[in-house]
Amino acid sequence: MTEYYDFEVLTEKKILTSGDYVTAWKQICNNLGNGKDFHTVSMHPRKNSSKKWFHASSDGSRVVIQKAKDHATESNITMCYQIRFPEFEIVSQHYNDYVSGRAGTIRWTDSHMSSYIITLIAELL
Repeated sequence: MTEYYDFEVLTEKKILTSGDYVTAWKQICNNLGNGKDFHTVSMHPRKNSSKKWFHASSDGSRVVIQKAKDHATESNITMCYQIRFPEFEIVSQHYNDYVSGRAGTIRWTDSHMSSYIITLIAELL
């Protein structure tokens, strides 16, 4: 996939409203199930950088992020991380600004999981 595709994946998705966060969370958790591999998407990919792959799965109440299974050589994750709804909600509130080109607001979330959350929103909603 090219950098252009990253932009397309992000801009073709719907805009999230405050009433969508719980529904979006449930949909992402349901769509993940036992999990699958994703590559992070970005509005502003770094030059000469390869895709960062990760594996995401869910038990319905949390999303678990870990080293990619099918793209292990392209995954730098060394431990499991958990995303719960409160963190998802905070990052989701800035998703619309991010896909509109106002990427700076996503940094205000203080979340280390923002790139994973953005990717899950873009790919699963």
